[in-house]
Amino acid sequence: MSPEFESEAEGEELVSAEPSPIAVDTTAVERAGYEETRDIVFEVTQTMAVGDESYVVRAANHLIEYERSVDHPEVGKAPIARFTAVATPKVEAFSQEINFTEQVTDEVIGNGLQIGYENVEIGDEVHETDSVTPFERETKVYQYPGTAEVDDYVVYVYLHVARTVRESDYITLAGIYPQAFVANEQHRVLDLMEAVK
Repeated sequence: MSPEFESEAEGEELVSAEPSPIAVDTTAVERAGYEETRDIVFEVTQTMAVGDESYVVRAANHLIEYERSVDHPEVGKAPIARFTAVATPKVEAFSQEINFTEQVTDEVIGNGLQIGYENVEIGDEVHETDSVTPFERETKVYQYPGTAEVDDYVVYVYLHVARTVRESDYITLAGIYPQAFVANEQHRVLDLMEAVK
């Protein structure tokens, strides 16, 4: 979930859209011990073929990211507990609704959280760990085990992903942290998911 997810498209521009801003309640961020590190807008595009014509649909995405330093026994204190929220607008063109979040798999989300990590690899195994209620919508949270590199050390990580909607936007929420800290970090990620606004 970063500018690396941009896609190129060619054709006549048909429609563009942007989401409402997204954030996490400041009190919840402070309580979880996280700090805001990125607040950006990035664009994705998709080409639609209608007859002999090609049209480009553009969607601006709002991404906000937070991090927390943990004292890992092998890599020392490092900002490797991370949380990201992304708002993507619903777009309609030629009576079709385009869901740009379908382009962003959970594995891609894991790789989008690589700041602080290198070579994030998320396994196929997935567990439904809990549910949260951002925007008063009950939303399932999925947990993936994986590995990542930090300063040439392999660290086992957990990735949590939740997807929901807010009025005219799709919302993607994700948190990643070392497995060794699951007792302390899982509830922090869930609390941040609850506090998205």
